[in-house]
Amino acid sequence: DDALVIDDNMYDFIWCEEFVCSQMPLQTMNMLAEGDQMPLRIKGKQSTKCNNLPMIICSNIMIEDCYVRCPHTAREAFITRFELVTLTSYMNIIINKVDDVI
Repeated sequence: DDALVIDDNMYDFIWCEEFVCSQMPLQTMNMLAEGDQMPLRIKGKQSTKCNNLPMIICSNIMIEDCYVRCPHTAREAFITRFELVTLTSYMNIIINKVDDVI
């Protein structure tokens, strides 16, 4: 069996950096944001995403300007699945890894 098994518990969220809507079809984005199980292609193999992971999309393009040529209902489904956060100044994020205590 060539199927790749992914442990969904390895990931806390999905991060899209410098997102441009031409990078991924609207149907795929809606399936990811919907949270249901979905097939994922990984280097010529296929796996299944099972967990409903939060998505963070960073982009200079407003969400309303994405997928403008797609059907209205699919586009509205995409837009309503996200909360828009606008940064007006520089933001510094520090991530500290906490080791498990035995």
